[in-house]
Amino acid sequence: MDLFNKYYFEEYARLSLICIVPSWEGRLLHKDKPDLQNETDDIGIEVTSSISKNVRKIEKYGSKHLGCDVTEVEEQFRGEFFKKNGIAYGYSTSKGLVSRNFVLQVNEQIKEKSLKKAGYTHFKQNGLYIFTDQSLIDSDLRLLPQIDKKDFDFLYLNCIDSLFQISGGSVYSFSFSNKQIIDFKSKALLYSSAIKK
Repeated sequence: MDLFNKYYFEEYARLSLICIVPSWEGRLLHKDKPDLQNETDDIGIEVTSSISKNVRKIEKYGSKHLGCDVTEVEEQFRGEFFKKNGIAYGYSTSKGLVSRNFVLQVNEQIKEKSLKKAGYTHFKQNGLYIFTDQSLIDSDLRLLPQIDKKDFDFLYLNCIDSLFQISGGSVYSFSFSNKQIIDFKSKALLYSSAIKK
């Protein structure tokens, strides 16, 4: 069973949003179209990912095998994982570095979700939360104004250890501690496993 599924990402998004907007506790609920809804404050948020399918496939394989005894790492994942004493370890020299395609990938995801938005429940404020596999540093923030929010009132970009909100022409940045990230992941995994049963 793949625990890193849509339910995992939706719960992770919900938890990280409640961390930065504590008043949403008990109000930001799992629904569908959009994935997270806060009827009290008239807010709907769709959750998606700009992470490529190949990267997700590698990470799925990695989370299954990292730290485990393995006899052979699948040929298609060579370069992403290495073996030492029969244990699989993962690495990537570029993971987390901002790709030149970052804005393009995010804009493609926004465009795709904009096309589907017609069939969604509409709120006074409609947002999009996008998981990326990039970690932005201060000099990368110049890229964010190039992102086209299209039909969305606001956009959240999850960039590994930071969350960026693009709203009304402004960019807001929120950083999470390792402890918070571990907490989000643990709770999201529990939620995901409970939903899949």
